[in-house]
Amino acid sequence: MSSNYYSQTPNFVSAFSEDVDPRTRLFSFQHSLGQLIGNNAMGPEFNFSISYSATTNVDYFDLGIGIQLALTIYDASSAQLSLASGESYKVNTSTNPPFVEQNKMRTFDFIQTTVADGSTGYRVTEHDGSITDLSEYDEGQFVPIRMYTSLGYSLNFDWVSTSRGWVLGSIRDDSNVTLLTLDHDYGTLTFYPGSTEEYTLTLTKENGYLTNISHSGLPEGDWQYNYADIGMGNGLLTLVETRSITGLLKTVTYNNGLQDGLMLFPTASGQGALPAVTELVISPGFGQPDMVTTYTPVRLRAFLTTWDTTPHRVVAGILRLTTLLL
Repeated sequence: MSSNYYSQTPNFVSAFSEDVDPRTRLFSFQHSLGQLIGNNAMGPEFNFSISYSATTNVDYFDLGIGIQLALTIYDASSAQLSLASGESYKVNTSTNPPFVEQNKMRTFDFIQTTVADGSTGYRVTEHDGSITDLSEYDEGQFVPIRMYTSLGYSLNFDWVSTSRGWVLGSIRDDSNVTLLTLDHDYGTLTFYPGSTEEYTLTLTKENGYLTNISHSGLPEGDWQYNYADIGMGNGLLTLVETRSITGLLKTVTYNNGLQDGLMLFPTASGQGALPAVTELVISPGFGQPDMVTTYTPVRLRAFLTTWDTTPHRVVAGILRLTTLLL
């Protein structure tokens, strides 16, 4: 699989699909695990959610390979800014303030700051006035340490050093009330600990991949995730099946069951083809018929007649899809 490219496909609404993104033809999920509201409901509100990226082979947050948190993060090594909304941009830090490339609609500001210990930090100001301060906790990785509203109320993100690197340990508000704790030894997330609203989610991993999520208030079942080798390369497995706690089953087939990618780069790029979903089967259960969607590639090089040799490489294509009720 090719990994030496950059795409703005996460910036489109289709990327937030619970199934297959028609732009990238990759299967993913997004789960909201809890809503955090600090400072006696004065804010900020933070939707603690996770998503899955099939092209990521790193366990950044110690939650599973490919699992990402909805946090604003700046990776200085790749000059890539990822917003909590899911948008992703390249940044040129040779100017002051840093220049966010391909940001056609200015919905946020990104500036360099100095944190309390004198080191370099960054600040993201959203269009609604909310602010996120970033600090470097791992080499080249700038993570949020504080998020606050235009009224001044904030949430504080505490990062802890483990054998697996820097990971999120807890989230607190201005009154030092802990809203969330993460126990990375046992894979548990406890929301509103010590209060009447407390509940715990347990995340189970196998071989580094997230396989189960269980809820303390729903002991009768869990969410399940299965992976397979579809030809990503380097032994990376890819999500091919999810089962919700209600029994809803979603299964995908990549590359017509083969390990040869279908999403082609221009020949001049020298890049390997990317995998693509060719069939999605949704099984609701309870005697309901399966819903089958098939994806047929059509001229996947149509918009890729030239190759940009700069680091900012974008993938596009034309797709045809058909949904059947069996």
